[in-house]
Amino acid sequence: MAMKANITKYADVINSGAVLHTEYKQYVDTYVYRANKELYAMLAKILQFALDVLNREDKEAVIKTIRKELKDCYALNTTKKTGSLGVLLRLVLRCAHKKTIFVYKRVLQQAIDNGIDPDKLAAYIEANGGIEKLRAGQAQTAAEEKLKYENKHMSGFVAQLLNETEKDPLATFTVADALMSRMHDAANKCNFRYMVCTFNGTYKVVDIVPMDTELEQMLLARIANYKAEKLEYFMSDTEMERYERVKHEYGVANNLKAKPSRYAKAKAANDDALSVAPKTGT
Repeated sequence: MAMKANITKYADVINSGAVLHTEYKQYVDTYVYRANKELYAMLAKILQFALDVLNREDKEAVIKTIRKELKDCYALNTTKKTGSLGVLLRLVLRCAHKKTIFVYKRVLQQAIDNGIDPDKLAAYIEANGGIEKLRAGQAQTAAEEKLKYENKHMSGFVAQLLNETEKDPLATFTVADALMSRMHDAANKCNFRYMVCTFNGTYKVVDIVPMDTELEQMLLARIANYKAEKLEYFMSDTEMERYERVKHEYGVANNLKAKPSRYAKAKAANDDALSVAPKTGT
């Protein structure tokens, strides 16, 4: 009884969605080639409708009622992952393809997040290269954030590894005192010094790479990726053991689950084989 009362109470919202659904269906039927001007105008109306509902004090009750309406009347189920904006779009777009709803939701959510008024929506979409570019832009932002996160930890891990490797360096050399200040300035408060070398039988340091934290992070992440790809091809057993140990330590310290290398898997398999091998008598 209470739910029926709510449907009556919020009939104005449901009816508004129904009216917009009729307009949307007419748009689909009429504009076969998805004319941008009409589409943007339609999305502006949907944005206004969404803002009106999302700004209500009883928003949660309205959304709950709409969820039931969609399920009972149109056999459209919504989950907890379907947020308020998604529910409102379902009310308007009904049985539109999921990709269509997904794309429109992305665009409208960006408009809401950026404080775009409905009457400015068309200009906002056009200024950002259209609906698909807006959607792709958000996906690209997520990919960039993922890459940034990965580079942060790849560079952090390899910095720890290189500091450990200092105990067993590939080579050592000294420079004249007159160059020390120049090297210090080029390092620019970064973790390491980066030399430019020529090779003609012997390595000769010919310059110093001017560094900054962003460039250093990129370089360290590249070193980490290179080591991960070429691990068993140029590292000694000692180096590989150190690599796996530092990777494990860094993962524990940063609450990360490190993916074992082929070397680690092979070593683990070999250790398991030795542990079950029958012992021979003396």
